[in-house]
Parts: sequence; C-alpha cells; structure tokens
Amino acid sequence: METLGGQSFSNAFAQLYEQLFFNGVQDANVTAQPFFETALGGTGSAFCKGYASCTAAVATNYGSLIKDTQVSDLWNKLNSANGWILGRTNYGQPFNGGLAQSTSLGMITSAGFGNYNAMFLSFRTSAWHGLTANSNLTWGRALGSFVQTQATSSATVLNPYDIGANYGPEPWDYKLLYNMSLYWDVPVYKTQKGVIGHILGGWTISPLFTWNSGAPGTVTYSETSCTGCEAFGEVTTPGTSAVSAVNEGAVGYTPYTGGNSANYGVAGGSGTNIIFGTNGVGTKPISSSNPALYGLNQFTNPAQVYGEFRPCVLGLDSNCGHGDGPRGLPTWDLDTQFIKDVGIYKERVGAQFFVTITNITNHFQQGSGGLSLTSPTSFGQITGQANSPRSMEFGVRVRF
Repeated sequence: METLGGQSFSNAFAQLYEQLFFNGVQDANVTAQPFFETALGGTGSAFCKGYASCTAAVATNYGSLIKDTQVSDLWNKLNSANGWILGRTNYGQPFNGGLAQSTSLGMITSAGFGNYNAMFLSFRTSAWHGLTANSNLTWGRALGSFVQTQATSSATVLNPYDIGANYGPEPWDYKLLYNMSLYWDVPVYKTQKGVIGHILGGWTISPLFTWNSGAPGTVTYSETSCTGCEAFGEVTTPGTSAVSAVNEGAVGYTPYTGGNSANYGVAGGSGTNIIFGTNGVGTKPISSSNPALYGLNQFTNPAQVYGEFRPCVLGLDSNCGHGDGPRGLPTWDLDTQFIKDVGIYKERVGAQFFVTITNITNHFQQGSGGLSLTSPTSFGQITGQANSPRSMEFGVRVRF
C-alpha cells in the first residue's frame, strides 16, 4: 500500500517537502508525484478536480502538514479524501458496520542491539605512607538502538521496519570518564600519646573526585499537534491517544559550529531562519530561584547553531534517532569524608567522629541548554543546575 505508480509514499513526501520548504515552490506549481496521482484517482477524481494534478491538490490543501513534517496527520487526511483508492489503511478506521478499532499501535521490543568499546587506564597505590589511591580514566563509546522499558505504552521505535533507524549514542555515552578515590590514614601521632597526640592523631581523610565529558544531546521539535509523532509515518492516528516515536530528533543541516561550555551574558541575535528575542538574556535572571543562571547559554551564538538543524524528513533521512545533537556540558564533583578517632581509655573505650561532605567546594555546575527547534528564543538557554549544593552529615560512633 505504500508504493503506487512505481513510487513509494516516502519518496513522494520527500519530493513535496523539498519543493515546498527548501525551494519555495508555490502549492499549485509542484511537480506531479506518481504515488499521489495514483492513490487519489487522477485529475478526474473528486479530490483532484480543478487542480493541475493530484499532487497540486495535496500541496494546496495540506501544505502546512508537509512543511511541519506531520506525516501521520497527512496520511490520515488522505485516507479520508474523496478519491483515495487505498481503502482501509488506519488502525482507527472502522470496519463496515461501524465497528471501531484500536487508535494506535505501540511497538516496544527486546530485539534492540548495541555495542560498547572503551580503553581503560588505572593507577593504584596501596598504603604508601598511609595513602591508598585508585585513579581511573575511561575513553569509550556506547552506541545502540536506544533503551526503553518494555512496559511503556506511549512510545514506539522510530521505524518498525528498521530498528536501526534509532541507532545512535546511548544516554550513558560519556566519551571520557575519570574518577580518583583517596584514603589517607594520617601517619602522625598514631599512638595518640599526650594532649597533642589526641588532637593531631587518629585522622583519616577520604576524598572522591569525579569528572565526565558531556552527555549526548538530542535537538527536539514539535510537529504542531504533538511531539515525536512523525515516526516516519508508521505510528499514530492524530486526534486520539497518540503513540509517540522514541526520541525522534532533528538532523544536522549545515556543519556544527557550537561548543559545549557555559557562556554568560549571551545577547539575542538573528539567525538564518529565526529572529532571537532577548527573553531575559542579559536583562534579568532566567531563573528567579537561582541568580547564578543570569543570561547563561550553552552557545556563544545560539541563533547560528539553531539554524544548523532541521526536522527529520520522511524519505530524505534514514536515521533520525537520539543523541546526535550538541553534547551537554562536562561536569565534575568533589566529595570528602573526615574521620577522627579518639582513644578514651586504653584500647577498651573510644569514639569516632566523622563528617561526610558532598560537593565540598559548593560549586555551581551548570546544566545543559535547551535544544528545541520549537522554542527558538530559549534555544541553548541553561535554566538548571546539574549538581546539588553542598551537603554535610555529622556523626559519632562510640565503641566499648
């Protein structure tokens, strides 16, 4: 049902999209596509009558759906067009007699695939002057067809005919990971003799430092009526409880020029396809609850980066999966525990005081910027904190 007149529906859709969106061809002047001419019964049919071709009738009546890549919506409209010859092609279309059917079909399967490759470097030392250390660096890639809980009832693969269309970086695809843990049993005044010994002896310090490069990012967008509902035209019935494609993302349009660092005071500017408003950038905090988020953007020129991506298009793109957008910001953290052991009566009675501190430096770690083509004025804006403020826990343990 998807190939008529020697042309697939996906190819016909792509040809129309290129003419209407990229080339600015007027609706009535589009080139006839064999699929639409055959599927709609030719120029003598009720739907095509009065137009130069059935393709021109489609472009004139549903040009906005094509430009917005609303493939499922377009198919739904054509399915009910007067002259459509393909018959029953929608899940929600009733049988003769009005018996209703399901409105959508979710396809979640355990048949996905992935691979992980990495180089791992480790350095360890044990009890060197009281110091035990473990330092690890991992350089790797995690690619796959994406992970989704099978119990999910509101999502499906991007293309049920080709699970590989969802192939891309997995959410845990951190290219570089580093961690260092130390345990220092301070060797001075081990016996804790005298007042000075009780003060300076019995200390252990255990810092933990972690760092990772940015996580994969996906440039998203909304197709007017819903988000992630193109799904290469295979999934939803508009106007119902729709099933969305898992991580339907935008694709690169021109070479990427952005980075992945936080930039303060980024002003608005004009891009190729959009005019950026200030939207608080440089005039007031984006987040009233966190003054640190003042005019903060992931890109020095968000308008330019915005123009480097476009929606995924049926027939033009074979992979519009996840994680192929700008990487998020790198993050780091330092946690530490201090323990003071105090001998009270020989070795029979003693106490241990400890302080555990997360984010001991209390540094502000910026979150990643927004990456939605539907929200151009906030594209790249950082409105959240990736880590938590410093937290301290105090405790005492008595032994006897």
